[in-house]
Amino acid sequence: KIKNNELEKVVADTISAELPKAIKFSVVADIDKTLVGQAGNTIGVPQYDYIGDAEVVAEGVAISTTTLTATMKQATIKKTGKAVEITDEAMLSGTGKPIDEATNQLKMAIASKIDADILTSLTVAPDTDTTIMTVGDSSTALSPSLISDALDEFDDEELGENKYLFINPAGMGILRKDSTFTHASELGDKTLENGVVAMVYGCKVIPTRRLPLTKSVISKEKAISLFIKREVNVETARNILTKTTTISADEHYVTAIKDLTRFVVIEHKAIKTS
Repeated sequence: KIKNNELEKVVADTISAELPKAIKFSVVADIDKTLVGQAGNTIGVPQYDYIGDAEVVAEGVAISTTTLTATMKQATIKKTGKAVEITDEAMLSGTGKPIDEATNQLKMAIASKIDADILTSLTVAPDTDTTIMTVGDSSTALSPSLISDALDEFDDEELGENKYLFINPAGMGILRKDSTFTHASELGDKTLENGVVAMVYGCKVIPTRRLPLTKSVISKEKAISLFIKREVNVETARNILTKTTTISADEHYVTAIKDLTRFVVIEHKAIKTS
């Protein structure tokens, strides 16, 4: 029989160690833990404005400069949590390793919620003063050409930066028809991230059903800030009447746009599904 405090430590250590890899969209997030142990639940996050498209420059003429500006946005730390109850009968049978299964599902539940919030930050402007770069509209069909147009929105000077294309799985059939499409199995060491299934137009492709059939996103790394206020907290409790053990896990965090110039939303016609 595992004592409650021992169980809490085992579950907490496991979730804390495995959670970062379970967050599929963490590849585009800058994870900041400087708030751990700090007082307060509201923070200011700078959102950088796009400096504009590059311009044609004649020989011998100086390149014009644009001042990098940022607007401070307020973000409030939130708590997300989940709890699971295990009966003594399930514990005693040991079938399916209920503690391990509960630990894994608690981890996935928290990771899934953080993923949802990262994706929301990538697609939904937090206020009327924030403009997210967007290409296409509801009359434009998703195509490799539209993806190329989205890539042109980046003012790229650092070639070779990782870019990730988030797309509803229904759109994979469209991507496979492009000559640049490469399956993950052919990429070797070029892709090790969780969720990456292919590469097209230099973008690592991560399919997700969290996106609607009318929207896709291309993002560079560190486009979103993921502020961790407190590491995963695990608590257990016994119910002596029902003879069950409850395990709860919670995380305090907030996601927010870090750099508006590092992601583009692609709006398109609804992808046809079979």
